[in-house]
Amino acid sequence: AILLLRGEAWREVKLQVAPQVKESLCQLGPSYIKLGQALASRPDLVGAEVAEELVQLQDDLPPFDTRRALEVIQEDLAAVKDQEAASELLQSLQDAQPVAAASLGQVYRGRCRGR
Repeated sequence: AILLLRGEAWREVKLQVAPQVKESLCQLGPSYIKLGQALASRPDLVGAEVAEELVQLQDDLPPFDTRRALEVIQEDLAAVKDQEAASELLQSLQDAQPVAAASLGQVYRGRCRGR
């Protein structure tokens, strides 16, 4: 049997599916979040309900794991010439919480050279 939904019933289904689409893209990672951000501006492709949900990927992302972020920062700081300043910065980030998050990174407050 084929079930055809139209009108308000179809809209309700799309409203239920939209958050699941957004969550799935978040779980798949940064590249998929970027895809979701692009699709947010294309309601003609994904429907208005899904596009409205995907708009949240443009300015309201949850932060990713701070331990992983610190690993990446530590790897990047290994190439810095001033290892004393790099060490101070890394130490200042040990208990830091993200200030902001985006699809390809997040922001932390740190201290370097006493600033």
